[in-house]
Amino acid sequence: MDTLNKYEKISGQNINKGKSCYMLKVGASLSAITRANLITGMHFKEFPIEYLGCPLFVGRLKISYYSDLINKVTSRAKGWQTKLLSTGGKEGGANFRNLQDINDAFTAKMWWNLRSGDSLWREFMLAKYCKRAHVVISQERPGQSNSWKALCGIKKKVEQSIVRLPREGKISFWYDNWTKEGPLYKLMPEGLKPKNVLLKDISEVGNWLYDRVEEEIPSAVKNVVEQYLVLTPGVPDKAIWTANLTGSFAQTLWRRFAGLFGIAVEGLQLSQIMTTWWNHRSLNVIASFMVKILPTLIIWELWRSRCASRYGNEIPSTSISESKITYTLTELTNQRFGKIKLKSSWDQLQTIIDQPIDYMAYKLVKWKKPPALGSKLNTDGCYVEGNCGIRGVISDSEGKFTLAYSLYIGPGTSNYAESMAMLFGLQQCVQRGLYNIIAEADLKLVTSCVTENTTIPWRIIELIGEIKKIVTDRDVTVKHCFR
Repeated sequence: MDTLNKYEKISGQNINKGKSCYMLKVGASLSAITRANLITGMHFKEFPIEYLGCPLFVGRLKISYYSDLINKVTSRAKGWQTKLLSTGGKEGGANFRNLQDINDAFTAKMWWNLRSGDSLWREFMLAKYCKRAHVVISQERPGQSNSWKALCGIKKKVEQSIVRLPREGKISFWYDNWTKEGPLYKLMPEGLKPKNVLLKDISEVGNWLYDRVEEEIPSAVKNVVEQYLVLTPGVPDKAIWTANLTGSFAQTLWRRFAGLFGIAVEGLQLSQIMTTWWNHRSLNVIASFMVKILPTLIIWELWRSRCASRYGNEIPSTSISESKITYTLTELTNQRFGKIKLKSSWDQLQTIIDQPIDYMAYKLVKWKKPPALGSKLNTDGCYVEGNCGIRGVISDSEGKFTLAYSLYIGPGTSNYAESMAMLFGLQQCVQRGLYNIIAEADLKLVTSCVTENTTIPWRIIELIGEIKKIVTDRDVTVKHCFR
């Protein structure tokens, strides 16, 4: 009681003893209870008691302790009306999630944690089930746990969407998808499972040490890895989740709009569709504008339709989705080109896409010299039918060229070409001891990735990282410029 009195004195709050109680050990005598009543001014209660709606008790749990709580929940549930519930909670065609889908999603997450995490559970699972073979080819055996069996059942579906970015090289040469072309063991003769070997163990600066691999490496594998991989010791390897285009509903929408513009998407993954779509050349500026914004509209509509069908009452319909995309496309086009008033009509879209239209806009663009004792780097990347090239010019403070370069760098993407063009140019500046550099590129994505807190496409993460290091070390200013 002394403690309670001190609390009242310090806090200025009084304890309501009429609402308070005390407990004693089981079997306490009547005289002990009477003394406690006089000392505390509170009343005596026996366990179990209720606190904040839940029972407090001593000893073994009994179902009867929770009878009041169960009755309260039951009475509330009986009074619920459908209109008071969220869409996902309505009874009678309630749109509850498929339990198999939920189980697959959790199992897929477990596989991702097994392949990319760093936990005691991961180490335990690998040590218990993957002693003899890499986790990718390890199989379930009789008597093993249900968790491991579930992982083995889901891994084929999940593993195809995981790509490894090599850095320190502690990933499998054969079984991890680090080339972005799939695991290399699949290029071996059917049925042959090579012995697992890490990248860092068979590579040195400038060379692949194929003699350290027990199996004979076929030419198909060498062709995939012919470009040397530069490792970065001490920097952890990174796992990336990549998206695939699946589902007949989605494919129908993509094909429908791709056919309108003459774009071939059959059999392509989502990333490949984006590249093909972005590099498509249209007959006029209006069609070009539509092509650039359509992928975003299609992806958004696929997501909206999925949520509406899963959590609402909408039945997925390609005609409804096509109509919504067409309407939004025409509205945005009308806003962009004020003098052209399109209607939400498929026939009108076809007509305007096939016609050459002169629409010209002008903007004055000037090239400016770098400041005194400074240098300017202008770069550009080229992408044609999967092949990439880079070019660039370095100028001094008087505007005179000090270096120009133009190189073919092999297969890749437009983002890869633009990033490589800037990285190569900056490396040339470093070799010549240049500081106070202004680097200009015409692809906004690359300059934003370097100068802003922008999400970097996973295919160019390493290139952007190298560019940022030079930018910091050499006091480089990166800007976007027009062609």
